[in-house]
Amino acid sequence: GYNRSLRENRNAIGFLMVFFQRMVTSSTRAIRIALERRSAVLDDQPEHLLLMAAEPTAAWGEGEEDDGEECFDALVSERLSGLRNERSELRRLLSLARRCEAVAPDTKAEALLDLIHTLEREDGDPALKVLVFTSFVPTQDMLAGFLENRGITVAKLNGSLNMRQRRDVQTAFRDRARVLISTDAGGEGLNLQFAHVVVNYDLPWNPMKVEQRIGRVDRIGQCRPVRAFNFALEDSVELRVREVLEAKLAVILEEFGVDKLSDVLDSSDVDADFDRLYMDALSNPERARERAETFSETLRERAREAREGANVLGSGSTPDPNAARRVADHQLPFWTERLTLGWLRAHAGDGAQARRLDRGWSLRWPDGHETPRATFARAVADGDGCSLITVEEPRLREPLTRLPVFVPGQPIASLELPAISDKVSGTWSLWRVSLYTDRGAQHRFMPLFITDDNLPLVPTARAVWDRLIAADLDALVVKPQQITGDAACECYRRQRNLAEEQGRGIFEALETAHGAKLERERTRGEHAFAARGRVIERLGLPTVRSFRLRKLAEDRRAWEEDLAQRECALPELAALIILRIERFGGAE
Repeated sequence: GYNRSLRENRNAIGFLMVFFQRMVTSSTRAIRIALERRSAVLDDQPEHLLLMAAEPTAAWGEGEEDDGEECFDALVSERLSGLRNERSELRRLLSLARRCEAVAPDTKAEALLDLIHTLEREDGDPALKVLVFTSFVPTQDMLAGFLENRGITVAKLNGSLNMRQRRDVQTAFRDRARVLISTDAGGEGLNLQFAHVVVNYDLPWNPMKVEQRIGRVDRIGQCRPVRAFNFALEDSVELRVREVLEAKLAVILEEFGVDKLSDVLDSSDVDADFDRLYMDALSNPERARERAETFSETLRERAREAREGANVLGSGSTPDPNAARRVADHQLPFWTERLTLGWLRAHAGDGAQARRLDRGWSLRWPDGHETPRATFARAVADGDGCSLITVEEPRLREPLTRLPVFVPGQPIASLELPAISDKVSGTWSLWRVSLYTDRGAQHRFMPLFITDDNLPLVPTARAVWDRLIAADLDALVVKPQQITGDAACECYRRQRNLAEEQGRGIFEALETAHGAKLERERTRGEHAFAARGRVIERLGLPTVRSFRLRKLAEDRRAWEEDLAQRECALPELAALIILRIERFGGAE
């Protein structure tokens, strides 16, 4: 059907044939439902319209090969002209699909069930969480019923759900369901790192989409090795192409010193290339391996051009595979511990509590949730099975994003600080210097210290900050007297004047860095749009090429408007805390 549509210059029907072929490899239910819908569409059309030519519509002329949800309804319901004898062909295929579906479950579904049981035994976890990706909603529904009938609780994500519903499904997967079945559109924007097993039940043609799927669970903070399994049908043309691609891409990635194809290629630029590769292979199976090898060489050249272009733009450094580990070994875990313990103690009146154990902490959060064995050190979590608390912990969002602001006239506490109070006394403050744009804010934090003789001491300001972070909060000597009233206002004014003077340089540095970043983005954007334009011009289908060029122009206009809005930046200077540092033995 595909070859005949090309001979008769009926590109829309050709795409439909290829899409049906992809549904066959997904599930019997998917192809059965698609054939039923297509048959209903043809039954509604007058006979003479079936012999007229038709062209692809914008709804599915984009060539986004992996968006099965969107393409499914658009393709099978399109009022396209049919091929001769399509009705009789559909009736024959529908009968075959219904018989297959009635005989037994799909072999792929049974293989998925076997894999889940095997992984449960290997991990020693009968409640193992498994994330399954499929391209089509009918396949998703079939798998959900198949697994639930065998005692496995299932949650489903697809593009029809709004963000609130997606979060509800995410919660259900975390708390109750053992398996989450998701389409590519359904899984966008969610962090599912509480699972570590991914099954690609339907493989997208573009291998970069597989990387994106695995990225749903493979994030910083994932404390277990991520395992990914790809399902493919034996003796199929798609498998022959994929075997060649995987072998060749592994060599390309090693050549460029990266472990992800997306590090050297733009996914949006190569979607159409993968579409064309598989379509050519399906129409001419004998040359599938040869075409895959030729295509791999083309990818190598494209990757080299992309990397050379990035080098010209100043961003061609090889990704450092040890960067995440260096972050984990940094002082960030220590700072996170100090933040968490201090915040919980501040909310003791709401029932919050932090109790030290032999190894780690027992935490009770203000919302009543308890973490009986928590640690901030990854090594302890890996060895003892404690819950690892990082800055990605949702309950830390409030102290991280809602820092209180110190206002003029607010009482100022006095305290004695080891290694400081024996040398000097004065007023210490911490200020936030911010640069706000419509896309968010950049912050820098600036400590200040003014002695009783009105002398600013920069090293002492930083030393006080370090001591406050490291100090045992219970051992701090807080003096009973406070600075209040007019004296507090005057103290704030002195600190504010110094903060404006010293913060000006910080803000100017933020503003300069912001401008340089926008200029780099502008240069890279121009390069990227030019590259996308060249790729689109090589597309063989005029309708698809025209549609993508229009979409490219729209994307460019939106990008230019976004850059113009981000050029506007506003400063802010805010006091976060002001303290009086007393000498040891100071007046009560």
